[in-house]
Amino acid sequence: MVIEFADRDISEAYPLVQAAYRRFHHLRGSHGIVTVVPGYTSVTVFYDPMTAHQLHMTEYLRREVNGLTPYVQEAARTVEIPVCYGGEYGPDLAEVADYASLTEDEVISIHSSQRYTVYMIGFAPGFPYLGGMDERIAMPRRSTPRVNIPAGSVGVAGAQTGVYPNDSPGGWQLIGRTPIRLFDPLAAQPSVLQSGDEVRFRPISDAEYLNLKVMESPEGSRDVRVEGPSAGPRDGSGDVRVEGPSECSQNPPASPSTIEVIKPGLLTTVQDQGRYGYEHLGVSPGGAMDPMSAAMANTILGNDEDAAVLEMTWIGPVLEFNTESWIALCGADMEAKVDGIYLPTNRLIRVAKGAVLSFGRAKQGARTYLAVAGGIQVPNVLGSRSTHVHGKLGGYEGRPLRAGDLLQSGSPAWIANVESKLRTVSMQQTSTHAWVSRWQVRWTSWQTRWTSHSAEAFSVAGGSRFTDHGTSADDSRVVTVRVIKGPEADWFSEGDLVDFTDRPYQISQDSNRMGYRLAGTPISRTHSRHLWSSAVSFGTVQVPPSGQPVILMAERQTTGGYPRIGVVATVDRPLLAQLRPGHQVRFHWIDAETAQKLLREQQEVAKQVKTAVRLMGGRL
Repeated sequence: MVIEFADRDISEAYPLVQAAYRRFHHLRGSHGIVTVVPGYTSVTVFYDPMTAHQLHMTEYLRREVNGLTPYVQEAARTVEIPVCYGGEYGPDLAEVADYASLTEDEVISIHSSQRYTVYMIGFAPGFPYLGGMDERIAMPRRSTPRVNIPAGSVGVAGAQTGVYPNDSPGGWQLIGRTPIRLFDPLAAQPSVLQSGDEVRFRPISDAEYLNLKVMESPEGSRDVRVEGPSAGPRDGSGDVRVEGPSECSQNPPASPSTIEVIKPGLLTTVQDQGRYGYEHLGVSPGGAMDPMSAAMANTILGNDEDAAVLEMTWIGPVLEFNTESWIALCGADMEAKVDGIYLPTNRLIRVAKGAVLSFGRAKQGARTYLAVAGGIQVPNVLGSRSTHVHGKLGGYEGRPLRAGDLLQSGSPAWIANVESKLRTVSMQQTSTHAWVSRWQVRWTSWQTRWTSHSAEAFSVAGGSRFTDHGTSADDSRVVTVRVIKGPEADWFSEGDLVDFTDRPYQISQDSNRMGYRLAGTPISRTHSRHLWSSAVSFGTVQVPPSGQPVILMAERQTTGGYPRIGVVATVDRPLLAQLRPGHQVRFHWIDAETAQKLLREQQEVAKQVKTAVRLMGGRL
């Protein structure tokens, strides 16, 4: 749900945005509210459609907003950030000075003399969108973005200035760099800056930069000067001095290594159901691209649905087990084999010590999920074990798996408890090192087309066979994906909206966990409106200047500045996640109420499948 204050300029909208943000942020966990993300002129409230009805939520938010009074902050919390300007730290300073017809010293003086307001955190973990920059030093973005910008870089883009908390690509003009880490996922307060803070930059020398950089090492402490009360919804209040870094260990808890990565595959990462509640700090929920397949793999084993699994993309890995293990495979069929013998998906599997499990290319779909009894054990970062590849946090050292990595499963005590139950399941030996359950879950989330007129059938071995009412991700036909109209759908003409659904789009090669870039007939952008950056979600369909839509996926940024023409219905996201570059998609409009009804039906069938698994010997 998006609450817009777009009929006002930023300075007028800001007090209302802050009032709404604070109001609904404190209501997280009640009324179905999951998380709240402020934008420049909007506040987006994410809610659980399984516990709150769309119409009821709309009415509730409308009543709350009508009673809001603009937020007035008595004393802003001011954060002073040291910056070394120019030289190797600010390679574009001379170009900015030349563009503004100023000297470099004048640019530094102007930039460091202002007080900036943090309107929002987005784009990347801890990335602040700052307002209040003097227009004398405004300069357009670079025509060709840099492939990598070092963490701490301070840049300008148009009339905005900001700081890159982590290494990332970007097109801003770089005028300096701070040695201070603005985002530490292991700290009690991960982001130094939050919406509502004031920022000022303090020029420092090269020598000071290097000294502070040493202090930022694990043995040092963070030199960020913070004055005034807490500006945002935090646990504490009053003056704050950010200490760092956290003493939390990056090492997994002690447990016997169970899996060695022999070959990593194309892209194999540790994922769970995602990290929610930190979008206001620029942290994407991420998690499994096909969360239903990941949850089903865990269900077969008796794990919690949120237990960490391996997500394998397109081409799978080769793994060696150094202890006996119980596993399950769900999602795409990558022709998994042990001892050269095929292992099916959607079954309980036991592999012996020394078993080598190899995967090939996905025959259907794009992603396979491997669950292990007890879950993959990696550090819990911000409430999740999932890997955010672009943010370099969570999972296994914040990156995809490599050859030689050692993975651990649950504690021996937990595994022993589960194993006693799993051993009651009837198994069939398929090779020297593998046994497979005699029952199979005949349910594949991404192959199923959910309709409001059919109750999907399912079975676990011995029952009636599963009925598939729709298309798989590898059918030669165009895959239809249902979408709800987005917040800026009315910016497009009726002809644009018809074209959007009339013609199929092809998923381009330049697609990944962050988003799918589509290629097809461009959508004309006849409007001339400017969209201030606002919250986005899994499934948001943006239309950039090229007119070629982009579908944001699991690892998307938290905010974006392109018009949102639509949002893929949650019920179709598993299907979308199993598409590959080259597949074609066609969009079909549905309303929010229909989308919510379809999701409830899908979740009810999933619940029935889990009950059947429990009756066949699994433990929920």
